[in-house]
Amino acid sequence: MKCIYCGSEMAKIKTSVSASWGKYKIEIKGVEPYVCIPCDRKVYDLEEAKMIQEIARGYADSGLVEKPEFLNVEEISNLLKVSTQTIYNMLKDGRLSASKVGREWRFNRNEVEKLFAPQAVAARGNTISKNDLDIINSLGIEAD
Repeated sequence: MKCIYCGSEMAKIKTSVSASWGKYKIEIKGVEPYVCIPCDRKVYDLEEAKMIQEIARGYADSGLVEKPEFLNVEEISNLLKVSTQTIYNMLKDGRLSASKVGREWRFNRNEVEKLFAPQAVAARGNTISKNDLDIINSLGIEAD
């Protein structure tokens, strides 16, 4: 894939991404965008862009009054508004960390919150079009 900014070849590199939803800012580790090394631009697959947005939305929409220190898989999936399978996948590939207590995983809420900080994500397939970039810029959002 070629970078639309400088024309250089882009490579898929595992990194972290920052996202925001409302007043919340999160950083998600283990995301694999296409990265242009010369100009440091990133392009996300549609699946990863949706996952980032769903995690940010789920985190922002969680209206928990009492916030327990440790969460199980179901609680973390409800908090992030993703499936339990997504949580297991993120645990397996290192994007989330947890401890096993008996037969269940326990996630430290503080660690999960530390994984998360700001950025808007836009993707259409494996590229970002000029139209997408114009929309992002018109909203006053910095595009990576």
